[in-house]
Amino acid sequence: MASLLLPSPQLPRLANLLTSSILLHLLIALLLLSLAYRVHRWHKLCHVPGPFLAGWTSLWLTRGFISYKVYEDMHALTKKYGPVVRVAPNKVIINNIDSIYRITSARSEYKKSDWYLLARVMPGADNLLSMRDPKLRAKRLRHVLPAFSGKNQDDFEPAVDKTISTLLDLIDTKYLSSPSQHRLMNLAQKSHFYTLDSFGEIAYSQSFGSLDTDSDVLGIVKTGDATFPLLSAVHNHHKIFQTIQKWPFYYLLPRKGDKVGFGRVFGLALEIVNKRSREVGEEGVDKKRDMLQSMMDNGLEGDELRSEVAMSFFVGSDTVASAIRMTMLLLMTHPTVYRRLQEQIDDAAEKGKISRPVTNDEAKRHLPYMQAVIQESLRLFPPSSIVPFFKEVPETGDTVDGYYLPKGTTIGTGCVMWSMNRDEDFWGPDANLFRPERWLEANEERRAEMERCVDLIFGSGKFVCAGKKIAFMQMYKLFPELLRGYNWSLPDPLRLPTIDNPTIWDIHGLMVRIEKR
Repeated sequence: MASLLLPSPQLPRLANLLTSSILLHLLIALLLLSLAYRVHRWHKLCHVPGPFLAGWTSLWLTRGFISYKVYEDMHALTKKYGPVVRVAPNKVIINNIDSIYRITSARSEYKKSDWYLLARVMPGADNLLSMRDPKLRAKRLRHVLPAFSGKNQDDFEPAVDKTISTLLDLIDTKYLSSPSQHRLMNLAQKSHFYTLDSFGEIAYSQSFGSLDTDSDVLGIVKTGDATFPLLSAVHNHHKIFQTIQKWPFYYLLPRKGDKVGFGRVFGLALEIVNKRSREVGEEGVDKKRDMLQSMMDNGLEGDELRSEVAMSFFVGSDTVASAIRMTMLLLMTHPTVYRRLQEQIDDAAEKGKISRPVTNDEAKRHLPYMQAVIQESLRLFPPSSIVPFFKEVPETGDTVDGYYLPKGTTIGTGCVMWSMNRDEDFWGPDANLFRPERWLEANEERRAEMERCVDLIFGSGKFVCAGKKIAFMQMYKLFPELLRGYNWSLPDPLRLPTIDNPTIWDIHGLMVRIEKR
């Protein structure tokens, strides 16, 4: 009888078999659910053309971002499949000017996808770029837009003139070459110093001291250089970034007390805002008439104000620096264009049409070829060629260029700029050539079409870049001073610098020789 109460030797084995069977069935069930989910996700956009793998996994698109060549991938895809292409299970790109203008129009029901949260440089505080809620963004615009448009403040130009003067002094004292002396200057670096310092003067009435010290004194350039490759890697996996912004990973993020990196930027934003707040209450201190004061006068304060200041260090300098360095490289590698532009500047100066320094208005009225050069450079090398700027399809879905896109689909409107601006059907067989003359040869109607295409680089409608006016002014005032005062050349034309685009165009080894004219 006692033996009947003892466990059978077969029972443990039977229990193990049952456990293994249950786990196996659970595993099979999970695999089937995963497969069903993937099939359902694939089916939602199966009617949209694109690479086979892109319909099943995001890794195909991730590869393009990590290689820094996603803009070339998008160009190849639109040439093969047409204006609407599926590039990930729930992502498409649109390569149609009219469609992008409709999607981004002021009355469009499209809104920013959660990809835009990558632009939240201060944890827990949105800036104008990262803000997704249309109503909150419209409210923030009322605080911020007057500062960028120049309303209620002094003209921007004296601040830019001051920075250009500092740059020219640096060249004259440290980087001039002569027949008997050979000196080289890193133009990629100095162009960034210029945009950073000039924006500091415009926005906060203080230079950041990069040109004065000839160094990245605040580490902002270094921070951007280290961050952009990381951003490129997470463009297609932005939810990872959202996760690390939450507890407990939050404590691993940069903080305002840090001495380097983004933490240093946060601290600098806090210093600038606190300093201005103290000055406003002090007797005998003249009230500043800059962008910061405009935002404060329009009711922006606290973390909202600090977040806008922190973001401006990058948005306000990197993209314009990219445009300047690419334009100068194109000029130095196209001597006919270089000479024609220099001759136009010289002629305008000789006839008294432009002053020294040139004003923004003079550049617009009397230097049409320079404007053509800048437009052509922006066309060929849009500063943010790799950035997707994903928009979210409305709840009701939408039909774009004949393809129905259900809710939950996101549309990349940024990383197609390279493709749109090199489309031979629109620009002609010389679409890949740097030929500023095309802007002067075009009649008024054709030129308007061309400008409409290139202008999408700055966004449009409710997604337009607030700093567009400042960006063009920084370029219009700089190039005449660089070309009428100096001759620029590459020290070894047979060894061109290397170019890549981790988020903006970066030229490695852009060393230049400068001689006084």
